[in-house]
Amino acid sequence: MSCSTSPINKAKGLIKEDLKKSMNDFNSYESVEFGKLDSVYTSLETDTEYIQVNASYDIYKKQLKKNLDEYLLDIESGDKGLMDLDKKYKDIYQGKVDSIGKIRAKIESDFRPVFKGWKVEHTFRGKNKLGALVLNKYVFYFDKDFTKVIDAESIGNG
Repeated sequence: MSCSTSPINKAKGLIKEDLKKSMNDFNSYESVEFGKLDSVYTSLETDTEYIQVNASYDIYKKQLKKNLDEYLLDIESGDKGLMDLDKKYKDIYQGKVDSIGKIRAKIESDFRPVFKGWKVEHTFRGKNKLGALVLNKYVFYFDKDFTKVIDAESIGNG
């Protein structure tokens, strides 16, 4: 027998330990299927700076659209004072959208995914709170060194 455990066997062991803590009745646990072990990398969608920049961009973009709509109404009404004020704000919001857009584009172009761990899909049966045997399908996420499950998310019934 080998001294080292394969990555998929480490994953299976960690999943069982995690399920012992989270299942309603671990004694009813029945493994159905394990998917392929896969690498997990960081992404723009989870990058804190990118999320904040995107939120600011969206806010100013909405404000710009609202301001442009108001400007068009002012043109229809012929109110020169409001048109001038709305144009001033349009220029301010357009400037913000442009500058934040450049920051966002730089973050996107500079982004390089970084390896952060592993994941595997697992389908299994187990009793729910009411004692009924149900089929579950989860994705389990592991740290880089396969020392722990860092997250598990249900992806529905198998």
